[in-house]
Amino acid sequence: MNDVETSYNSWLKNYKWDTPYEGMSHVAFPPLFGHQFSQAFIDYRGLVDSYMKEKGIDYFENSRRATYVQRQYAIDNPHNWLGYDSLCWGVTASDGPTEKYNFEDKVFLGYAGRGTSGPLFNYFDDGTIAPYASLSSLPFAPEIVLPTIESMLEKYGNKIWGKYGFYDSFNPTANWVNDDFIGIDQGPMLIMIENFRTGLVWNYVMKDPIIQKGLNKLGYEYLY
Repeated sequence: MNDVETSYNSWLKNYKWDTPYEGMSHVAFPPLFGHQFSQAFIDYRGLVDSYMKEKGIDYFENSRRATYVQRQYAIDNPHNWLGYDSLCWGVTASDGPTEKYNFEDKVFLGYAGRGTSGPLFNYFDDGTIAPYASLSSLPFAPEIVLPTIESMLEKYGNKIWGKYGFYDSFNPTANWVNDDFIGIDQGPMLIMIENFRTGLVWNYVMKDPIIQKGLNKLGYEYLY
């Protein structure tokens, strides 16, 4: 086994395979960006490493399940946050209201690596919703992402939308909006919209010989 394989296998050992809801078994990583950012560039449809081959799904399907888990979590809404429902979800790393908005038993954070992989595995959920979390999952689950985006725009309008699109995050419980446009959040939304429309970025990146060489060295192969 060469150094590349050894290092990658060490990485795979850190995976947490979880089943938060029936039919939603996946490699869990609560902040949704972890299921999106690499896939903005790499087209993982049908492409698996040794770990995912054993599980019988690719990373694209894994991200689809992670997206559905986030939606189900919002439907269940275990902490009773305002706004959470089937058409308003998306918990991921973002800015938040900070403690100055605390009231009664509600505690709010500033920036945090928010996320959820189900009711028993979530990070820093304080009712803050990041629109880029749902929209960056557009290629994985357009059937739930598009209605969500349309509903959030209809419900909140220019409170969460400005010159460059969606603001970074908002929290209905705290009646708070972060009206920043953050490049690392805006970028994935734009790229994933185009991948959904035409596959442009995927098609370009997957032709790169360096990308192909890297995937081969890591033992990736196509399931179909």
